Amino acid sequence: MGLVSLSREQFFSDVCKALGLPSTPWRLAVFTFWANQEGMPFEETFNPLASTQSGDLNLGFDRGYGPGNWNSVPVRAYRTHAAGVAATVETLENGYYPNILRCLRDQVGYYEAVGPRDFTSWVGSEDYGRRVVDFMNACQEEKMDPKRLWLLGIAWGDFERMVNCYDALLRAGHVPNEGVPAIVGDGGLQDLNGAVQRMKRICALAVSPNYAAAAALLGYP
Repeated sequence: MGLVSLSREQFFSDVCKALGLPSTPWRLAVFTFWANQEGMPFEETFNPLASTQSGDLNLGFDRGYGPGNWNSVPVRAYRTHAAGVAATVETLENGYYPNILRCLRDQVGYYEAVGPRDFTSWVGSEDYGRRVVDFMNACQEEKMDPKRLWLLGIAWGDFERMVNCYDALLRAGHVPNEGVPAIVGDGGLQDLNGAVQRMKRICALAVSPNYAAAAALLGYP
C-alpha cells in the first residue's frame, strides 16, 4: 500500500470543482482530515465523507445491510468515483450544512459549523465537528507552506486512526504488539506498529527541510 491514496485526493479535487471552488491545499487538507474522521474505505465505497445520499449505488456490494449500504444508517457504497462525487456534493448542498459550505468557501473554520446543525447533524457528535473546525483554524493560523500543511493533514488523520485501532484492540481484550493487525489507510490491513511508524515517518517529512520534495514524491496534488 502506498503512503497516500491519490484517487481520494482526486475525489476531493473533483468535489471542490463541483462546488465551484478551487482545489486549494487548505481545502484538500481539510477534506483529508475530515475523511480520516469517518474512516471509510475509499476504493470499496467511493464515499470518504460517509454520505447517506441515495444515487448510483453499487448494488453488488452487500455486507448485510442491503445492497449498496455500508451500515444500517445507511451510509452508502457508490458504484463509481463520479457517483460518489455527485452524492457528496448533493449532500453538502442540500440545505442542512450552510456553515460547512461557508467554511469551505472562505477557508476559515467557523465554530457555527460545529452544531447544532452542520457537523453535529452530519455525524451526531459535537466533538467530531469541533475537531474538524479546530483543524481548519490550525491550518489557517499556522500560515504554513501548502505542501507542509498537506503532509500534516495526512499525518494527523493517521494518528487518530491509530488511536482508534488501539482502543478497539483493548476493548477486544488483545494486547497490541507488532503482529496484531489493525485497520489503517484506505481499507488496508497493517499491524499497529506499522501504523505508528507510518505516522512518524510522515510527521518527520513534514518538519524536515526537504518537505516540499517529500510532498511531491507522495503525490502532492
